[in-house]
Amino acid sequence: CSVLSHNDLEKYMQQEDFEFLDPEYSEFSAATPVALRADSLEREIAFAVDHARRFAEAKSERKVCLCICGHSIYELEGFGARTGLRVLDGNTNVDTGSVFLSDLEQTKGFEFDMVIILNCASGVVPRTEDPESELFRDLCRLYVAMTRAKTDLVVSYSGECSPLLRHAIDAEQFALDEWRLYGESDD
Repeated sequence: CSVLSHNDLEKYMQQEDFEFLDPEYSEFSAATPVALRADSLEREIAFAVDHARRFAEAKSERKVCLCICGHSIYELEGFGARTGLRVLDGNTNVDTGSVFLSDLEQTKGFEFDMVIILNCASGVVPRTEDPESELFRDLCRLYVAMTRAKTDLVVSYSGECSPLLRHAIDAEQFALDEWRLYGESDD
């Protein structure tokens, strides 16, 4: 919730199409969310795919979503085809797999044991080319994706972290670490 409250949420709450549901009514109990840094987006993805697969393999019923900020669903479909990862779209049945790939938009309506949100870098989320008046849309999409995690939430970045997450990380609401300490990458 601090991701929303420390990003000028008040000025957006007056908009007609904006509805904020208090997270205290959700049944979420989990470990402290983790913010992980890598040297590049490629390394983020390699580490995250490995981590997600190991997490899902530990218990067959676990579901994991890898959300990649800053990429279209079309781009993610190409990546999914090359890596064998199913991509969330309007027709995806999450009962038929364990690790899924998505943009921030497509996560709405799903729940996963673990959500890993990649490319949470400055300039990517929020998008620098969008007018400031549109910042809340990226903030809302990021928040919705974060709330899809039932037990484990990881945000990931290379370079500088998104300003939308900076306060929560600085306030130690996320455990901050490096991807290289979480496992192997495939590169």
